[in-house]
Amino acid sequence: MGWKQPGGESGASWFGDDEPWIIGALDDDFVNAATIVERSADERISEMHQLAVLHAANELIARSQDTVWRAKVRHRRRRQRIVALVVLMALIVGAGARVWLWLAAPDPASPLQLGDVAGSRSWSTTQLPPPPATSSRTPLGRPGPVPSARGTYRFIATQTNGTTPVAYDPCRPIHYVVDASNAPPGADEILASAITDLRKATGLRFVDDGATDERPSSDRAAYQPDRYGERWAPVLIAWTDRSEVPELGGDVVGSAGSVQFRRSAPLAGAAGQSEQLYVTGTVNLDGTDLAAAMSDSDDGTAMVRAVVLHELGHLVGLDHVQDRGELMYPTANDVTDYGPGDLHGLAALGNGQCFPDV
Repeated sequence: MGWKQPGGESGASWFGDDEPWIIGALDDDFVNAATIVERSADERISEMHQLAVLHAANELIARSQDTVWRAKVRHRRRRQRIVALVVLMALIVGAGARVWLWLAAPDPASPLQLGDVAGSRSWSTTQLPPPPATSSRTPLGRPGPVPSARGTYRFIATQTNGTTPVAYDPCRPIHYVVDASNAPPGADEILASAITDLRKATGLRFVDDGATDERPSSDRAAYQPDRYGERWAPVLIAWTDRSEVPELGGDVVGSAGSVQFRRSAPLAGAAGQSEQLYVTGTVNLDGTDLAAAMSDSDDGTAMVRAVVLHELGHLVGLDHVQDRGELMYPTANDVTDYGPGDLHGLAALGNGQCFPDV
């Protein structure tokens, strides 16, 4: 998911007429990647068979037109029209069934449908870190108070019950490292302030592990024992640019996502509803463009902080919404802090399941 400046390729400036600090719309291509699937051999054979049936029906009609006896012609035509109608109905029903099955079938990439730049994908490997020795059996914090207004919010992924969000384990801290090689002025303070707001909203505990020389990668490993030891790799927050992360090209100035880990068996007592959790993730921020935006606007710092808050929302599991009063709205406006719906969604993400054995 990425933050865009309005206008895209049309050449709009950093500023709108009534939104002086706007950068623009977030790149939904990062979240909503589609897969084109070629028809299978069985589908092609089925289509050829259906065409052959129609061809045979048309030939029967054509031969009937050459019959001398008009009464027989009328009878045959009537019968053939019935046959053709039955064939046509069968084809329609068959095609409709195939469309329904295609729509109803689970996404073969599920739960991987949310992008790949910042690691919104599952982790499948036999090499896993050992369970943390210090993992708590109870949440380390609780979400802060939420406003009475419900607002609007959406989750990037849910458990098998379709309602409980996939989230980070609230019983262990979320470690993060920072690549500040392309950070704008004041980046440390902006990031620290944004993470403080995220911690208050979710109750999740974040631990700063300092600087890293790890570079952003679309196939970043979730477990890097040689670099980070026997644990899940910490979240990577990278101040980078489009030369290193091509997805930040054009108007996009940020992207974020987390890696889902799926247990081989449901957690005891969870009724199969909490078998997935986020274990690490990546936040990419275009330091070059954000630095330029800061220097071009009196509210530049607030604008960059809003971008960071938005991407951190994606990191912990919030998706875009179509409510302009929320910070997770895909187009930047004068909202610079989490809105009521954002806060309700973040509170739900902070009330996730503990996974002491992962």
